[in-house]
Amino acid sequence: MLPHEGAAVRLLLRFCNDRDVVEDLLQQAYVKVLEAARRTQISYPRAFLLKTAHHVAIDYLRSRRVVPFTPLSDTEYQHVSSPDPGPERAAIGGNLLSVVMAAIAALPPRCRDVVLLRKVEGLSQREVAQRLRIAEATVEKQVAKGIRQCAVALFRAAEEVSPAEVARSKSNRDASDR
Repeated sequence: MLPHEGAAVRLLLRFCNDRDVVEDLLQQAYVKVLEAARRTQISYPRAFLLKTAHHVAIDYLRSRRVVPFTPLSDTEYQHVSSPDPGPERAAIGGNLLSVVMAAIAALPPRCRDVVLLRKVEGLSQREVAQRLRIAEATVEKQVAKGIRQCAVALFRAAEEVSPAEVARSKSNRDASDR
């Protein structure tokens, strides 16, 4: 996928001129490509990456639309379920967080520092490069490497969950949504 990164960046720049947003969109595209690669073999990686990046960009543009806000009456508000996650979702989220934290801890020191500054502290690529006194291209490569390794750790953790647990989780979630 990395040989096609330049083409993907150029495609994303047509949708958004902000390099930081483009980098985030590219990372989202990589995650989606990795997820798809787990399910099936990708025959044309360049085309698949570019189409995925295109879809991610469209989703980004859609999410930026302003949605009109209409306040709910008191009676309508009482019928809205709680936005807080239930205990099962909180436990799953905690497990996923521990998997990601372990994956980040296992990264090489420079890669870990770059990922934490960029993705956790929210610094721009340029700010990370200046703080660590490295090239912006190095920041980009280290973030990609770190995200890839975190994604692999999440996929491995997902493989450890049995199909019965997934079905039970889905049926519980569906019942709580009613």
